[in-house]
Parts: sequence; C-alpha cells; structure tokens
Amino acid sequence: MTQKQNEEMEQRKQDRKELEQQQEQQQKPHQEERQELEQQQEQQRLQRQQEQQKLEQKQEQKQKPRQEEQLQLEQQQEQKRLQRQQEQLRLEQEQEQKRLLRRQELDQQQQKKL
Repeated sequence: MTQKQNEEMEQRKQDRKELEQQQEQQQKPHQEERQELEQQQEQQRLQRQQEQQKLEQKQEQKQKPRQEEQLQLEQQQEQKRLQRQQEQLRLEQEQEQKRLLRRQELDQQQQKKL
C-alpha cells in the first residue's frame, strides 16, 4: 500500500469513529429522555395503584357497618320469628287444654245423666 492509501484508510477510520461518536451523542439525550419518561410512567402507575387501594379500603369501611347492620337486622327478625312461633305454640296448647277440659265436663255430665 502506498502512503496515500494508508492515509486515506486512516482518514476513513477516523471519520467512522467521529460519526459513531456523533451518533452516540445524538442518541444519549433520547435514551435519557426515554428513561425519564419510563420513570414518570412508573411513578404514575404506582400512584394510581395507591389511589385504587385507598378507594377499596374506603369502600370496605363503608360496607362494614352496612353488613353489621344487616346481620343485626337478620338476627332481630329471626328472634321475632321465634317469638311468634313460641306464642303460636302456646296458644295451640292453651286451646287444646280448653278443648280437653270441655270434653271432660261433657263426659262428666253424660255420666251424671246415666
């Protein structure tokens, strides 16, 4: 190779190196911007997630008293139902006793007639 060819080759190498450095310098801000954007997006995602959790907790806190109230209502209704049932049974027993008493009285009267 001649001196001139060597110089040209060296110049091309240098040019290529400079071009690579230029490209790298151009890409660097883009890469930084991309990283920054990704960080922002991640922060936003975390913030939304936290807000969602807070909302769910709030909803749960609202529902808790409702559930307790509902349970209490159901217990009261069951208690009333049981009371009515007991009262009904007591009434039936009373009627049965009266019926038996009347029957006994009737039987006694019949016996007297004989």
